[in-house]
Amino acid sequence: MMKIDSAFIGGNPTGIRRTRRRCLCMGSATPQFESGVKVRVKSSVIMYHLPSKRGQEVDVKGLEGEVQKTTLEKDGVPLTLNRPVLVKFTDPRFSGHFAEDELEPV
Repeated sequence: MMKIDSAFIGGNPTGIRRTRRRCLCMGSATPQFESGVKVRVKSSVIMYHLPSKRGQEVDVKGLEGEVQKTTLEKDGVPLTLNRPVLVKFTDPRFSGHFAEDELEPV
């Protein structure tokens, strides 16, 4: 009968410890992009989900809207979202996610 070392049963035979570590790659939210702030899209951003032109390319540069929320963490854990700022537009009526460098306060 083969003898099995009990230290490796259900354990880690390599001895390498795994850790869960998340880091925030983007800068923290600046006060200019808190909820309710009016913003304008300052760079060329192509969207495909506008209700009137679904599936077609639409450049939203120059549109003005209001920040709904900025998501940088969830349940105290930092997130690394590419576009953390959610902006709601009224004309045309839609919402979109943007990076902080794509927006400017109005």
